[in-house]
Amino acid sequence: MTHFADRLLEAAAQKGAAVCVGIDPIYSRLPAAITSQSHFNDPDDDESAADALFEFGRGVLRAVEPHVPVVKFQSACYERYHAPGVQCLHGLIDEARAMGLLVILDAKRGDIGSSSEHYAAGNLADTEDALGPDALTVNSYLGADGLQPFIDLAATQGKGLFTLVRTSNPGGDALQ
Repeated sequence: MTHFADRLLEAAAQKGAAVCVGIDPIYSRLPAAITSQSHFNDPDDDESAADALFEFGRGVLRAVEPHVPVVKFQSACYERYHAPGVQCLHGLIDEARAMGLLVILDAKRGDIGSSSEHYAAGNLADTEDALGPDALTVNSYLGADGLQPFIDLAATQGKGLFTLVRTSNPGGDALQ
């Protein structure tokens, strides 16, 4: 099994670019060409909004695939639309992987004990039913024991982790 860092370096070399495109869709900012379509035009309907996010995300993937090795999906943008949003997210992860892109899931998960084990399995693991992302963002503020389930899973499945150490938001300075 090839380590994530090796796959990342190889993908960047193949594309000639060490670039990651973040896909953080906000329904109200989607192009009118998408939201004006009758089956995508209800931001209060989870299914309609998730379908719009999928259409947008698929377009972004097609546009960037020839140029970048990695995409990063902001999980919160999809989770807000409940099960349809999560299904959309996993569909886009599948699309990206089918295009040969590496996928980072920006979920900043972290907790302690069995909760971390569940977060790791639910957000990073490959299963019989679906491939998870290649890497996951995790929150390190609860300590090494909170990260260990993610580390263990990443090691067994050749995945990567990006650990939150310092944030860019001004309010974070009070704690960091």
